Amino acid sequence: MGFGTGLNALTTYAEILNSNKKVVYQSIELFPVERSIMTTLNYAKTPEERAFFEKIHQAPWNQKVTITPQFTLLKIKANLVDFDFSNLNVDVIYFDAFSPDKQPDLWSKEVFEKVFNATNDNGIITTYCAKGVVRRTMRDVGFTMERIPGFSGKREMLRGIKK
Repeated sequence: MGFGTGLNALTTYAEILNSNKKVVYQSIELFPVERSIMTTLNYAKTPEERAFFEKIHQAPWNQKVTITPQFTLLKIKANLVDFDFSNLNVDVIYFDAFSPDKQPDLWSKEVFEKVFNATNDNGIITTYCAKGVVRRTMRDVGFTMERIPGFSGKREMLRGIKK
């Protein structure tokens, strides 16, 4: 939820690179980051990751694209609040919207209910936001929630599992 800079897509790709896993990565984003900003980011650690990062940003919106044999991307330009999740069956969700203070409509019980219903059993949702109200809302819609150690300077983050 939120393509942003593509860091979650790149991280996912790096994780599956030396495995037999295949990923269909779908992301919903209403405000794509400007191309000029993308060229200044230095997330990729290898030439292969740099090539992948470039390809995901060149990929058209609203069209499924095979980036590598292991990684297929669908960037959906849409408002998460209005998006119809009924055709989705997901295993992992990176809920990477801006904070509830900045975009409160994206952190509503209604949005999390739609996300929960689109999540497969044993599917995982994770977010950098560790606010208690977010954790309780995710729990109230059905996710089993836990706080986990944060990433990249964050003290804590949240992970939920649909059981």
